[in-house]
Amino acid sequence: MPAPAPAPGLLRRYALGLWLCGIAALGAIEFHRAACATGTCAPSLVAWLWLAGTCATGLSGVALLLRELRRRR
Repeated sequence: MPAPAPAPGLLRRYALGLWLCGIAALGAIEFHRAACATGTCAPSLVAWLWLAGTCATGLSGVALLLRELRRRR
């Protein structure tokens, strides 16, 4: 009888959630860059779209991380 396969590592289990959170962090940097491009922070429509995408991506990443955390308990 073959031995059971070892459980996947921590990084492999959380990879997609971590990746989405990383993309959200880059989006937050891009929001700041677009909002403060002229030296004063006055967000334009493009900056607000970056922020909306960042929030959606970040929430998706956190939801995936929490789902995997609950599954492993």
